[in-house]
Amino acid sequence: MESNPQVSVIMPAFNAEAFIETSIISVQKQSVESWELLVIDDASTDNTIAQISQFST
Repeated sequence: MESNPQVSVIMPAFNAEAFIETSIISVQKQSVESWELLVIDDASTDNTIAQISQFST
């Protein structure tokens, strides 16, 4: 991934365990090649953080 992405996607998440993986994969499948994804967790009490962590680099 480039250091100067063309697109920044900001994804808020709160107790989004059931949907966050699908949402992240959807961003990855877009046709724009130069992007960054910022997932902002708002103190989730489910396994949202664990789901997000699978994708972190």
